[in-house]
Amino acid sequence: MILPPLVIARKRICESKLKALYLVALLQNLGGEKCIIFTSSMESTHRLCTLLNFFGDLQIKIKEYSSLQHQSVISKTLKAFREGKIQVLVSSNAVAPGMGVEGDRNVINYNLPTYMKRFIHLVGRTARAGQTGSCFTLLHKDEEVLLAVQYNIFECGGVAIAVCISHKLADVISAVNFVNAWAGTCRGESEVISPIFDAHIHFPPRDITGFMPNEAYISKETIVTRRFVFNKSSIAALRREASAAFGPEDRVASRVEVVSAFIWMRIMVMARTRTTKPKQVTAVLAVNLRERMVPQLPVHSFGNLARVAIAGETPVEMEKDYQFLVRQLRNTILEINAEYLKKLQDGPVGDLYFLGKKDKQFQNGEIESCNFSSWCRFSVYEVDFGMGKPTWVCCPGFCCKNTVVMMSTKDGDGIETWVSMKEEDMVMYKASLSSCQTPRRRDSSCSITWQQPAARSWNLIIKIAAARKRRQCRYGIVYEALTLQGDKVFFGVASTSATTSTGALLEAVIEAGLVAKAQGFPNVLFLSDSKKLLQIVKKNCATDWMDNTRLADYCFLNQNGLFCDLFWVPHVVVRDIWSVAKVATRLPIHYCYQFPVGIL
Repeated sequence: MILPPLVIARKRICESKLKALYLVALLQNLGGEKCIIFTSSMESTHRLCTLLNFFGDLQIKIKEYSSLQHQSVISKTLKAFREGKIQVLVSSNAVAPGMGVEGDRNVINYNLPTYMKRFIHLVGRTARAGQTGSCFTLLHKDEEVLLAVQYNIFECGGVAIAVCISHKLADVISAVNFVNAWAGTCRGESEVISPIFDAHIHFPPRDITGFMPNEAYISKETIVTRRFVFNKSSIAALRREASAAFGPEDRVASRVEVVSAFIWMRIMVMARTRTTKPKQVTAVLAVNLRERMVPQLPVHSFGNLARVAIAGETPVEMEKDYQFLVRQLRNTILEINAEYLKKLQDGPVGDLYFLGKKDKQFQNGEIESCNFSSWCRFSVYEVDFGMGKPTWVCCPGFCCKNTVVMMSTKDGDGIETWVSMKEEDMVMYKASLSSCQTPRRRDSSCSITWQQPAARSWNLIIKIAAARKRRQCRYGIVYEALTLQGDKVFFGVASTSATTSTGALLEAVIEAGLVAKAQGFPNVLFLSDSKKLLQIVKKNCATDWMDNTRLADYCFLNQNGLFCDLFWVPHVVVRDIWSVAKVATRLPIHYCYQFPVGIL
């Protein structure tokens, strides 16, 4: 269960006695936009609504929505809210699932819901019908969630486990060690490595009055996260390119160094092409302190034992010099040495001044940051709760722009990069990777994501179409696969639960692609009369969050042995199968017939 991608979730930490004032200030900042405030009980709903109505400066109409009210009052209140006569509804989270409202852009959780499922339901009151929305959660210090675990069971028998841990409590290494220890306990292991809580000995608490991490790093714009895979050959090509940056006595460039420099260089180029006043783009790298201490700390030392290393300013003429950037990243990380850590242990005054200066430059718009975090050496694929090792491990999206998380692929040879950036920047970034070439060597191929096959390599053509029954808004899909010689290979028709035409067509693409892959056809060309489908696939972003999930499945197919491309054709080309799709809108059907044609 995940939040819809068009929802921006934010939290506000406040003192308990000032919580109502924080809420008033938040409502003023929203400027009269529609908003629903959820509380933990009907009594809290009544008290809070009464209190807010005492604030005449708000100049907005606030009404209570409660099951204690008569049904006629509830209906009138909802109608007035839909029509915009009421701007704010105050409700208990118990009645949220039955609340049917449209046009609401904001949800405020005045009290934190007890269960994640309830939280998802509350957030679901906003960001409907392709609109964006915001979710605000007001917390006091005792309510802040330090650890959250979600366990999902699917009908097929598979499970998915999500773990979220606060950076106030631990870093990623500590989180992975916690999960491994938890898994070992579930397996009944007699010897489970216990964490060592000694961080306060090495780094005693200090007075950091005047230095607070600024929320400017959390973007208020729409941030999207996409996965890009660097396979073994891609990394080898990058290493060859970076080899000239080091001497014979230096160690070979690591996977993380070459991939980080590759992405950093493209983000710097993007920053200079999208504005008339180019900004300096600094690389911010998370560094593990355990292995840099003297003596080294055990890997199971628990805490937030990490520091950021910030690459210095890069001359404009060197921004496209890949070898220079790789070397600069290594030198920056090497500055986090024993001498630096000794000064940090004695007192972080100078370090805080440097970080505060960079923070101020970021707030003023003088610089941009590109944040890198490597999880490549963590034993995430060794976690076993007694059900076997994980099939896939991934990280969530981030609300901070230009954030890159790197994880080893399951085979250990490649790297999965999870890149979070603004939606318009992501389009530019993907375009910069379309050539899939290593920097400065135009003749060496670097396969980062899937590559579209050339026309001569297609060995199967699949026509797809979707029809809609307007009254029930039910879609039917159909696909027909042909060889280049015109022989039919398979034909399928199905009803679908998709709510958009592009979603229905994407389901047809995915289903037909799976059948083609099973029959041994690696290169497939899809023909569709929907221009909107081509636009969505090209941008890799849809307005409907379920369609974004289908897009992710489409990309997964392309990265796992099936190379697809889409081509627009006039409706007359697919009209013969479109009439069959209309049948699936009237009857629940799922049918696929494979013709006896030899594999190409």
